Amino acid sequence: MSLLHREQLGLNQAQYAALLGVSQPYLSLLESNRRPLTAKLQAILEARFGKDPTQLPLSLSELELTDDTLVHSLGKLGYPGFAPLTQAPKLNPAVLALEVLRKSNAEPRTVEAVVWLLSYFKNLDTTWLVAQAKLRNLQNRLGLLTSLANELTPRPHLQVLLDQLEPARLAALHTLCNDAMPSAFRRHLLKDNRPPLAQHWNLLTNLKSDQLKRSYFTHGTTH
Repeated sequence: MSLLHREQLGLNQAQYAALLGVSQPYLSLLESNRRPLTAKLQAILEARFGKDPTQLPLSLSELELTDDTLVHSLGKLGYPGFAPLTQAPKLNPAVLALEVLRKSNAEPRTVEAVVWLLSYFKNLDTTWLVAQAKLRNLQNRLGLLTSLANELTPRPHLQVLLDQLEPARLAALHTLCNDAMPSAFRRHLLKDNRPPLAQHWNLLTNLKSDQLKRSYFTHGTTH
Protein backbone atom coordinates (compact mmCIF):
# COMPACT_ATOMS: atom_id res chain seq x y z
CA MET A 1 0.00 0.00 0.00
CA SER A 2 1.40 3.35 -1.01
CA LEU A 3 1.67 6.11 1.57
CA LEU A 4 2.13 8.42 -1.43
CA HIS A 5 -1.41 7.65 -2.63
CA ARG A 6 -2.95 8.72 0.68
CA GLU A 7 -0.85 11.89 0.73
CA GLN A 8 -1.86 12.70 -2.84
CA LEU A 9 -5.48 12.51 -1.76
CA GLY A 10 -4.80 14.78 1.21
CA LEU A 11 -6.15 12.27 3.72
CA ASN A 12 -4.89 11.31 7.17
CA GLN A 13 -4.63 7.67 8.19
CA ALA A 14 -8.03 7.59 9.87
CA GLN A 15 -9.77 9.03 6.79
CA TYR A 16 -7.99 6.72 4.37
CA ALA A 17 -8.63 3.69 6.56
CA ALA A 18 -12.35 4.54 6.62
CA LEU A 19 -12.34 4.86 2.84
CA LEU A 20 -10.88 1.35 2.53
CA GLY A 21 -13.00 -0.12 5.32
CA VAL A 22 -10.04 -1.15 7.47
CA SER A 23 -8.76 -0.10 10.86
CA GLN A 24 -6.12 2.60 11.25
CA PRO A 25 -3.61 0.14 12.82
CA TYR A 26 -4.10 -2.24 9.89
CA LEU A 27 -3.56 0.61 7.42
CA SER A 28 -0.33 1.45 9.25
CA LEU A 29 0.82 -2.13 8.68
CA LEU A 30 -0.08 -1.87 5.00
CA GLU A 31 1.82 1.38 4.57
CA SER A 32 4.91 -0.05 6.25
CA ASN A 33 4.75 -3.16 4.00
CA ARG A 34 4.13 -5.44 6.97
CA ARG A 35 0.87 -6.62 5.42
CA PRO A 36 0.20 -7.37 1.73
CA LEU A 37 -2.43 -5.61 -0.35
CA THR A 38 -5.21 -8.21 -0.56
CA ALA A 39 -7.39 -8.86 -3.58
CA LYS A 40 -10.35 -7.44 -1.65
CA LEU A 41 -8.54 -4.15 -0.98
CA GLN A 42 -7.35 -4.03 -4.59
CA ALA A 43 -10.99 -4.35 -5.69
CA ILE A 44 -12.03 -1.52 -3.35
CA LEU A 45 -9.31 0.74 -4.79
CA GLU A 46 -10.37 -0.13 -8.33
CA ALA A 47 -14.01 0.61 -7.54
CA ARG A 48 -13.19 4.00 -6.01
CA PHE A 49 -10.40 5.17 -8.33
CA GLY A 50 -10.52 2.91 -11.38
CA LYS A 51 -12.49 5.36 -13.53
CA ASP A 52 -9.29 7.39 -13.65
CA PRO A 53 -6.49 4.81 -13.37
CA THR A 54 -3.91 7.57 -12.93
CA GLN A 55 -5.45 8.09 -9.45
CA LEU A 56 -4.73 4.50 -8.39
CA PRO A 57 -1.85 3.99 -5.93
CA LEU A 58 1.71 4.54 -7.09
CA SER A 59 3.38 1.44 -5.73
CA LEU A 60 5.44 -1.25 -7.45
CA SER A 61 4.99 -4.91 -6.55
CA GLU A 62 7.63 -6.58 -4.40
CA LEU A 63 8.20 -9.26 -7.05
CA GLU A 64 8.18 -8.84 -10.82
CA LEU A 65 4.78 -9.46 -12.38
CA THR A 66 4.45 -12.35 -14.79
CA ASP A 67 4.10 -11.76 -18.52
CA ASP A 68 0.48 -13.00 -18.42
CA THR A 69 -0.36 -10.57 -15.61
CA LEU A 70 1.20 -7.70 -17.54
CA VAL A 71 -0.70 -8.60 -20.70
CA HIS A 72 -4.08 -8.72 -18.96
CA SER A 73 -3.40 -5.63 -16.85
CA LEU A 74 -2.62 -3.73 -20.04
CA GLY A 75 -5.86 -5.03 -21.50
CA LYS A 76 -7.73 -3.94 -18.39
CA LEU A 77 -6.51 -0.38 -18.98
CA GLY A 78 -7.91 -0.52 -22.52
CA TYR A 79 -4.91 -1.42 -24.67
CA PRO A 80 -6.50 -2.49 -27.98
CA GLY A 81 -4.10 -5.38 -28.55
CA PHE A 82 -4.92 -7.33 -25.39
CA ALA A 83 -8.10 -8.67 -23.82
CA PRO A 84 -8.47 -8.16 -20.07
CA LEU A 85 -9.14 -10.95 -17.61
CA THR A 86 -11.17 -10.28 -14.49
CA GLN A 87 -8.45 -11.51 -12.14
CA ALA A 88 -5.83 -9.16 -13.56
CA PRO A 89 -5.10 -6.16 -11.31
CA LYS A 90 -6.00 -2.72 -12.57
CA LEU A 91 -2.83 -0.70 -12.03
CA ASN A 92 -1.87 2.94 -12.28
CA PRO A 93 -0.50 3.35 -15.85
CA ALA A 94 2.77 4.80 -14.49
CA VAL A 95 3.18 1.73 -12.28
CA LEU A 96 2.37 -0.66 -15.10
CA ALA A 97 4.90 1.01 -17.40
CA LEU A 98 7.66 0.45 -14.85
CA GLU A 99 6.50 -3.09 -14.10
CA VAL A 100 7.17 -3.89 -17.76
CA LEU A 101 10.40 -1.92 -18.10
CA ARG A 102 12.07 -3.33 -15.00
CA LYS A 103 11.94 -6.89 -16.37
CA SER A 104 15.24 -8.23 -17.69
CA ASN A 105 13.36 -10.17 -20.33
CA ALA A 106 9.85 -9.02 -21.20
CA GLU A 107 7.66 -10.07 -24.07
CA PRO A 108 8.19 -7.64 -26.98
CA ARG A 109 4.43 -7.12 -27.27
CA THR A 110 4.20 -5.84 -23.70
CA VAL A 111 7.18 -3.51 -24.23
CA GLU A 112 5.53 -2.10 -27.35
CA ALA A 113 2.26 -1.68 -25.44
CA VAL A 114 4.01 0.70 -23.04
CA VAL A 115 4.32 3.16 -25.95
CA TRP A 116 0.52 3.28 -26.12
CA LEU A 117 0.28 3.49 -22.34
CA LEU A 118 2.53 6.55 -22.20
CA SER A 119 0.68 8.25 -25.03
CA TYR A 120 -2.87 7.50 -23.95
CA PHE A 121 -2.81 8.64 -20.32
CA LYS A 122 -2.08 12.35 -20.27
CA ASN A 123 -2.37 12.68 -16.48
CA LEU A 124 0.56 10.42 -15.69
CA ASP A 125 2.53 11.45 -12.62
CA THR A 126 5.70 12.14 -14.61
CA THR A 127 7.67 13.25 -11.55
CA TRP A 128 7.08 9.93 -9.78
CA LEU A 129 7.63 7.96 -12.98
CA VAL A 130 11.00 9.58 -13.70
CA ALA A 131 12.16 9.37 -10.08
CA GLN A 132 11.34 5.65 -9.89
CA ALA A 133 12.93 5.00 -13.29
CA LYS A 134 16.13 6.71 -12.16
CA LEU A 135 16.22 4.67 -8.95
CA ARG A 136 16.23 1.52 -11.08
CA ASN A 137 18.37 2.82 -13.99
CA LEU A 138 15.41 2.50 -16.34
CA GLN A 139 15.44 6.05 -17.69
CA ASN A 140 16.87 5.05 -21.07
CA ARG A 141 14.20 2.41 -21.62
CA LEU A 142 11.51 4.87 -20.58
CA GLY A 143 13.10 7.61 -22.70
CA LEU A 144 13.09 5.54 -25.87
CA LEU A 145 9.47 4.46 -25.52
CA THR A 146 8.40 8.01 -24.68
CA SER A 147 10.27 9.26 -27.76
CA LEU A 148 8.51 6.68 -29.95
CA ALA A 149 5.13 7.69 -28.51
CA ASN A 150 5.88 11.36 -29.15
CA GLU A 151 7.02 10.55 -32.68
CA LEU A 152 3.73 8.80 -33.42
CA THR A 153 1.48 11.38 -31.76
CA PRO A 154 3.15 14.45 -30.23
CA ARG A 155 1.50 15.37 -26.94
CA PRO A 156 2.44 17.98 -24.32
CA HIS A 157 2.71 15.47 -21.46
CA LEU A 158 5.13 13.35 -23.49
CA GLN A 159 7.39 16.35 -24.05
CA VAL A 160 7.30 17.08 -20.31
CA LEU A 161 8.39 13.51 -19.68
CA LEU A 162 11.20 13.74 -22.23
CA ASP A 163 12.41 17.03 -20.76
CA GLN A 164 12.78 15.27 -17.39
CA LEU A 165 14.44 12.17 -18.83
CA GLU A 166 16.97 13.72 -21.18
CA PRO A 167 19.30 15.13 -18.48
CA ALA A 168 19.27 11.73 -16.76
CA ARG A 169 20.23 9.74 -19.86
CA LEU A 170 22.69 6.95 -19.05
CA ALA A 171 25.89 6.41 -21.05
CA ALA A 172 25.97 2.67 -20.38
CA LEU A 173 24.63 0.40 -23.10
CA HIS A 174 21.64 -1.82 -22.24
CA THR A 175 18.94 -3.82 -23.97
CA LEU A 176 15.26 -2.94 -24.16
CA CYS A 177 14.07 -5.61 -21.69
CA ASN A 178 15.88 -8.31 -23.68
CA ASP A 179 18.98 -9.29 -21.70
CA ALA A 180 18.83 -12.81 -23.14
CA MET A 181 19.47 -11.39 -26.61
CA PRO A 182 21.77 -13.70 -28.63
CA SER A 183 25.37 -12.47 -28.99
CA ALA A 184 25.15 -12.51 -32.79
CA PHE A 185 22.17 -10.14 -32.75
CA ARG A 186 23.96 -7.88 -30.27
CA ARG A 187 26.91 -7.63 -32.64
CA HIS A 188 24.57 -6.94 -35.54
CA LEU A 189 22.90 -4.06 -33.70
CA LEU A 190 26.24 -2.62 -32.61
CA LYS A 191 27.33 -2.28 -36.24
CA ASP A 192 25.27 0.88 -36.69
CA ASN A 193 22.13 -1.15 -37.38
CA ARG A 194 20.13 0.56 -34.67
CA PRO A 195 17.58 3.33 -35.37
CA PRO A 196 18.73 6.85 -34.36
CA LEU A 197 16.47 6.94 -31.29
CA ALA A 198 17.85 3.62 -30.03
CA GLN A 199 21.37 4.98 -30.46
CA HIS A 200 20.45 8.19 -28.66
CA TRP A 201 19.09 6.26 -25.67
CA ASN A 202 21.99 3.78 -25.72
CA LEU A 203 19.78 0.74 -26.16
CA LEU A 204 20.31 -2.44 -28.15
CA THR A 205 17.04 -2.65 -30.09
CA ASN A 206 15.78 -2.15 -33.62
CA LEU A 207 12.34 -0.98 -32.50
CA LYS A 208 11.01 1.96 -34.54
CA SER A 209 7.72 3.82 -34.46
CA ASP A 210 6.68 2.54 -37.89
CA GLN A 211 6.62 -0.99 -36.44
CA LEU A 212 3.86 -0.02 -34.02
CA LYS A 213 0.18 -0.11 -34.88
CA ARG A 214 -0.66 3.47 -35.66
CA SER A 215 -4.38 2.73 -35.37
CA TYR A 216 -3.85 2.42 -31.60
CA PHE A 217 -2.78 6.09 -31.52
CA THR A 218 -5.58 7.63 -33.57
CA HIS A 219 -7.83 8.40 -30.59
CA GLY A 220 -7.34 11.31 -28.22
CA THR A 221 -5.82 10.89 -24.82
CA THR A 222 -8.04 9.99 -21.91
CA HIS A 223 -7.28 10.51 -18.23
